[in-house]
Amino acid sequence: MVPLLHRLKNSLSTALFHFYPLSGRLATATNNGVYVDCVNSPGAKFIHAALDITVSDILSPLQPFIQSLFDLNKAVNYDGHTLPLLSIQVTELLDGVFIACSFNHSLGDGTSFWNFLGGNRLYIDKFEG
Repeated sequence: MVPLLHRLKNSLSTALFHFYPLSGRLATATNNGVYVDCVNSPGAKFIHAALDITVSDILSPLQPFIQSLFDLNKAVNYDGHTLPLLSIQVTELLDGVFIACSFNHSLGDGTSFWNFLGGNRLYIDKFEG
């Protein structure tokens, strides 16, 4: 598991160089305009967790615990002032891994999200090869 976590963290770091607003927080200017502050921000969040469940438990009909695998579940756009704009949670299962990505919708739509994930996949491949 440690090599996978290391590759994912390195990949995320490289991807955030290109998608740097995801490492910021929302801030409100004195004129009440909202912007992404990438300087005074703790950055994107990366979480490693473990659960005593199997992949088949996740693949069975939707279980209420699934939402708990996503760090920003129930967050709304405005929460980007205090919560990360991107959170990745890697949950180690008894027989596999579940990777959950949470992305604040104020920074992009589904296409943007998939572009980020697709680009991040390329960085993972570089670390593997």
